Amino acid sequence: MMQIRVVNGQGVEVPIEQEAIELEEARGYRLLVASEGTVARVDLGGTLVAGDEAGFPFSTGHWVGDTTLSISTPLEHRILGVHVHSRQDKLPDDLWLNLLADLETWLPGISTGAEGGRKGEVGSIGATPQLRCEALNPLVPILERALRALLQAPREQLEIVGEEVPLRRVRRVDRSTMKWLGRHPDAAIWLDPWLSADLTTEPPLVPQKRKEVSLDHPANRYIAWLIFRVISNLRETSAELEAVVGKSGVSDEGALWCVARAEATERSASRLERLWRSCELRSIRREPISEAALQVILDDPIYLRVHRIGRKFLDPRFRLSESPSQTSAAVRPSYALYELWCFLELGRQFRASLPEFDWKELGLGKLIQLAGSGSGAVIEGTGPAGKLRIEFNAKFTGYIVRKGDSRWSLSRERRPDFVVTWKPKDGEGGWVALDAKYRAGKSNLEQAFESVHIYKDSLRYDGFGGKCQAAMLLAPSRTAGCEVWYSPDYLRDFDCGIFELRPRTRGGQELSDFVLRYLALGEFAN
Repeated sequence: MMQIRVVNGQGVEVPIEQEAIELEEARGYRLLVASEGTVARVDLGGTLVAGDEAGFPFSTGHWVGDTTLSISTPLEHRILGVHVHSRQDKLPDDLWLNLLADLETWLPGISTGAEGGRKGEVGSIGATPQLRCEALNPLVPILERALRALLQAPREQLEIVGEEVPLRRVRRVDRSTMKWLGRHPDAAIWLDPWLSADLTTEPPLVPQKRKEVSLDHPANRYIAWLIFRVISNLRETSAELEAVVGKSGVSDEGALWCVARAEATERSASRLERLWRSCELRSIRREPISEAALQVILDDPIYLRVHRIGRKFLDPRFRLSESPSQTSAAVRPSYALYELWCFLELGRQFRASLPEFDWKELGLGKLIQLAGSGSGAVIEGTGPAGKLRIEFNAKFTGYIVRKGDSRWSLSRERRPDFVVTWKPKDGEGGWVALDAKYRAGKSNLEQAFESVHIYKDSLRYDGFGGKCQAAMLLAPSRTAGCEVWYSPDYLRDFDCGIFELRPRTRGGQELSDFVLRYLALGEFAN
């Protein structure tokens, strides 16, 4: 029998309870397998794990959610459920769930991406190829079983076929045949054996109607149309996943995830196509659902099941939950989700600080797109004295190639996560740069804090006072040894520092009020 152990980077064994394990995001682990046969394959969430002499090393990556660890040998196959929780030194699990809930309430589908974990939903804006893959691929075996049941006894249609046959082959004389013979006495004479004996011509051809069983039923034509639409959807999804690989904003792990899922999706499409092309209905013509087909579907539970499952592939706008019975979608990297949540939180805080302003959100569809920077998404408030804008991932062109751009850098191109600008009715106004870093630990924050210096010293925004008035790092937690950087006195003295920004039960607006004071809008803040 296969013996399985999972150990963390320090060599401490992770307990396996009820065929499930709890792991932490962005950590390294090693799978140790003892079995009678050679291990044929190990994969984490569908992505192959390469082995070495000491076992199978794997990493959970920057994502939080659920997946599986699959181990196969020639004799056995085991699957462990894997729950990856958030790093406790960054955000506890309850706050991480609050972060996801805030994001999905604000913009359903924004948490879906190309990472290993599953936890997401999609709303009226449609589904990404990652969500379609994760939500629909598990339905393919179910659709196959339902289709096989239908093909065992497909609906048949009785058709009346007209043909002309020699008189000697007529086996049944009905009323229509008698009427035809009455109208054709030259043919009826052949029924008299004495008179027909003297005839030298060929016996006449008599029109006959016969009943024929056909599979060309409206319900079967609809099923043929549905199956080919499903196959087309799966192949389109596979092509879109392949196109994602290598695009800007997709991590290496996300690219591997996409490649594995693209191959799995193509295999799903091929299985369905082979099943259909080997059945009796393969040559039937395809057409969308008709009234006659709908009547069969409503009356026949086998046809109804194929219809219900197949239609999900054509309208993949699911609302997904944490229930094990529900299929989940792949999530974005945790650091990307934190950046998106900070953008949402900035908008909430400024709305609370400036309730008399008229607020609107622009270009949010750019945040849903997996590839790309999200640049162009804006939260904008207009008041009696001017306009405040929060820009996501604004681009500051490098000095050498700036060519008159209003946003530019003294060195190379820079992209702070958020730029808050104030444009009064009279004068230039000012701006502040903010950078979200989902990090913890003194060395990590020291490294991230360098970007604050760079933004403050090198960035210029023409029309908004030129130099950056302040630059701040947004982090999910306070870190021992870095307390001074979080101090309000440090922020005021040096116009830079770190803000702790995390989900909370009661909303505050300390960050927005602090920024407003820099932009000479302190009198507007509540």
